[in-house]
Amino acid sequence: YDEQGPFGNPTSDSERAKVTKDSRNLITVIYSFGGPQDLNDWMETYELWLKIFCDAKDIQTTVIR
Repeated sequence: YDEQGPFGNPTSDSERAKVTKDSRNLITVIYSFGGPQDLNDWMETYELWLKIFCDAKDIQTTVIR
């Protein structure tokens, strides 16, 4: 949600909601069909990638079932 309203469609909103070098906040959704252990492994890997490649800090994770 931004000043223009809600967004979320990856094709129609890609220019408006894309991540840039100036982005400071990000929400990511990981869908897991392999059970909780697979999800935890991917969350740890993704967090590491965010730190390495994006210099991310203050990463917060939540699992919703």
